[in-house]
Amino acid sequence: MKQLRGYLIDPETKTITEVTHNGDYKEIYRFIGADCFDCVRIDYRNGVFIDDEGLLNGQRYFFKLRGYPQPLAGKGLILGNDEEGETVSSSLTMDEVKFLVTEFTELSVQGFVTEEKDDVEIMPGVRGFSIRSTPVFGPPEEKEE
Repeated sequence: MKQLRGYLIDPETKTITEVTHNGDYKEIYRFIGADCFDCVRIDYRNGVFIDDEGLLNGQRYFFKLRGYPQPLAGKGLILGNDEEGETVSSSLTMDEVKFLVTEFTELSVQGFVTEEKDDVEIMPGVRGFSIRSTPVFGPPEEKEE
């Protein structure tokens, strides 16, 4: 079984921890506590796996990455990839990850601003329709006791 080095970002506890990932994609779900995930590219060799539904499920805890335009919801798991796209150990050091994570914050998603565009070049020579939703953030909702 593989032993891959990764970094778990936990915005609730405001911690970054070095972890060992066994290479099985199912373990990513357990690390980040999600039913489905997406990957935000950090650079050509590393990405952070996040909850694909984090903006929709009432997540309260977020983290921000240097150079990324919006806060990321819930926990994140940084892993690397090789030239073939296979998951490998992250090439980042703990100091580099700490530099990338600029803030831990509590927020709520107030809604989404949807922008629709017709006759957009989707790829060279192909035109179509584009819909983009951008989240609107606000203060965290009060916890019910």
